[in-house]
Amino acid sequence: MNPNKSVRIDILKVGVEVFSTTNHGQIMVTEFYNKEEMGGGFFDTLEEAYKHVEEYLNDEENKDC
Repeated sequence: MNPNKSVRIDILKVGVEVFSTTNHGQIMVTEFYNKEEMGGGFFDTLEEAYKHVEEYLNDEENKDC
C-alpha cells in the first residue's frame, strides 16, 4: 500500500448536488495523494465503495500517483 494515498468516504443525502449536478450513487469516495485531492467517484453501495478504495490504495502500478 502506498503511504502517500488516502481516501474520504461521504454518504450524501438524497438529492444533494455535487459539482452542480445530482450524481449517480449516494456514496462519494474522494481520493488524495500527499493530502491533495486527485479524483474519486460515486457508488450505490458501501461494498462497491470499499472495493474501489481497496483497489486505489493497493494500486502498485501507479506508485507515485
